[in-house]
Amino acid sequence: MSNNMILLVDDEPAYHAIVEALLAKAGIPFHGVRDAPAAFQAVREHHYDLILMDIRMAGISGFRGAAHIRSASEWTRNVPIIAFTALDPPDGVSHFIARGFSGWLKKPFDAEAFEAMLSRWLSPAPHGRASKVG
Repeated sequence: MSNNMILLVDDEPAYHAIVEALLAKAGIPFHGVRDAPAAFQAVREHHYDLILMDIRMAGISGFRGAAHIRSASEWTRNVPIIAFTALDPPDGVSHFIARGFSGWLKKPFDAEAFEAMLSRWLSPAPHGRASKVG
């Protein structure tokens, strides 16, 4: 079992089910919430090693949500936050990085892309430390 913990912020139940199945297969626990305010509460209560943040949600967008999370505490300044969205801007991942995200996983995605994202951003280190390698 992995020591990593992931927070999924997405208002689409189908993506919660997909992510849960993929993470269960990898032995990685996750916490799923449906909107940015619930994510704000979650990061006050737990430390995560990776946050997957949808962009288009009712109420607070993922852009504003990620900015708020980044300013919430010491650990959230450095946690990888991945834009988890169907948005496909012309400048690609640079669009999201310029807005405070660490990376981007475009929806829809396949298991291989999801696993590559996990490999890049999750460390085998103890809970609370995430890799930021290249």
